[in-house]
Amino acid sequence: QDTDVAVVPAVEEAPRGFFESFRAAAGAAAAAFAARVALSLPRRQAKRQARAAGGAFAVQSSSAVSSSNSSFLGSSMAGSVTVADAPRTGCGASSMSMMFEKFSEKALKVVWNAQEESRRLGQSAVTTEMLLVGVIAENSGVAGKVMRKYNVTVRDARKSLDSIIGKGSGQVPSEIPFSPAAKKYLATSIKEAEKMSAKTIDPAHILLAIIKDKNEGAQKVLETLNVDIEQVPVDILEEYGQKAGEEGKELVGVTAGKGAKASKNVAALEEFGKDLTKAAMEGMMDPLVGREEQIDRAIQILARRQKNNPVFIGEPGVGKTAIAEGLAMRIAQGDVPIYLEDKRIIELDLGMLLSGTKYRGEFEERLKNIMSEVQKSGNVILMIDEIHT
Repeated sequence: QDTDVAVVPAVEEAPRGFFESFRAAAGAAAAAFAARVALSLPRRQAKRQARAAGGAFAVQSSSAVSSSNSSFLGSSMAGSVTVADAPRTGCGASSMSMMFEKFSEKALKVVWNAQEESRRLGQSAVTTEMLLVGVIAENSGVAGKVMRKYNVTVRDARKSLDSIIGKGSGQVPSEIPFSPAAKKYLATSIKEAEKMSAKTIDPAHILLAIIKDKNEGAQKVLETLNVDIEQVPVDILEEYGQKAGEEGKELVGVTAGKGAKASKNVAALEEFGKDLTKAAMEGMMDPLVGREEQIDRAIQILARRQKNNPVFIGEPGVGKTAIAEGLAMRIAQGDVPIYLEDKRIIELDLGMLLSGTKYRGEFEERLKNIMSEVQKSGNVILMIDEIHT
């Protein structure tokens, strides 16, 4: 497809990127060391490094590393990945390490979100309630769609968490452990994924594990948010193309692994994409400085009838992904030409898209479903990261 290429120059200070990543850190009595694992690495390589580290996982924000090539596709665009320093926790060691290898990037971000809630409240451990708020904060995929059905927002969830948990002593360890209950639900989420024939653990599986066990603290949070606790598992299974009681049967939707047919209940864009425009509207992005010229150029290219696919090329850290975020913020603020006012910028997660595609044609089928949804919606701009790979 025809594209317009713009070279993004380096700036003195590399702008922020997304903070989705983790590091597997393990200790040996004689030599403690940490293995940094960027979420942008291929899953096989990440697993190899995680096994070498052999320790427990913690996820913590740090400096960002943007992608080497980001692209906007037609009425369509991509994101960056951050590398996060993750200190070794005191819980679970090698068993926790093996467990987190099965987590998708979105599920790992749930864990990161939960640890951030622990820091925010000055608590010394990650509780089940924090894990639940972590799922709500991720706000993507099936779990995000189900929570949006009940008009649940991160702000309301945090208010509920604050009233139930309250502020702690403020003495937060650098290596935040999980409470026994939180560890149990993380482990149970793997079983929930296996029941649904899923290859990786997603936020929806963590949500199922928490709700099905009827955890008292989590139930209080959901009740204050007016969520129908009994209906949520049914909603999740329906989104995956199943009925309650059929968890052991193979899924039919785009996440099923065999992907021959797309369930009408599963939206491919919801499952494999993240709405940057929505995130901007909810105030989840920081202001962008110093990329106005590139954003204006992207707007001009997107306005074309043909050759309307800007591709941004530059060294890691110069702010290619930040241009996409900046455009999303402009749309959210209404500071764009009329032809972009109703547009949504969706970041496509290629890792999720490729996950579980072991049969011929599965990836192509998923991509066809996404493109079909984009064409039907008429207002989606897809963003694809690392398009050169």
